[in-house]
Amino acid sequence: MADMDRILKLLLDDHLRMRRIFDLFERELAAFGKGRPADYDVLAGALDLLSEYLGAVHHPLEDRMLERLRRRDAAAAGKAADLDQRHRELEDLTLEVSQIFAAVRDDTIAPRKPLCERGRNLLQAYREHMDWEESELFPAVGKIFTADDWEAISIAAGAGVDPLRERPAKRRFAALMHRLDADTLG
Repeated sequence: MADMDRILKLLLDDHLRMRRIFDLFERELAAFGKGRPADYDVLAGALDLLSEYLGAVHHPLEDRMLERLRRRDAAAAGKAADLDQRHRELEDLTLEVSQIFAAVRDDTIAPRKPLCERGRNLLQAYREHMDWEESELFPAVGKIFTADDWEAISIAAGAGVDPLRERPAKRRFAALMHRLDADTLG
């Protein structure tokens, strides 16, 4: 089941990277909320990166898992039935908050308290979602899927485009990635 190990490791590594981005975002959000200088490139960049990466790579992989789970085990799939909807809601919320902070970065006047509240809601929603996937979805598919299921998902996973690996994206997210690297080293 090498494919299973590789795919679940990829998803869990993504969750770890997202948690690091959330921690960085949360620190900048706290600074913003207290009226201190915040790095708006990090705030907007973190959200843009999450939106692009999750939409292009991470969520489609999980959606393929859910599709196969529906064919394998109706009861287990029932627990995960709203995963598609959850992904859409998270993507919509991420886009909304991203646009808000991009506008703030571009000197649009906006009240801090509602912006911070919306940002904290976003972080809470993502963290709860990832916790649910790790405690419910991933163990369920780990028990139910066969080697053939994992191979099919692995083949499909190879088609995703990772925005972090594309040159224009690397330049676009350079400040964010620099901050993440600095936090890792520090």
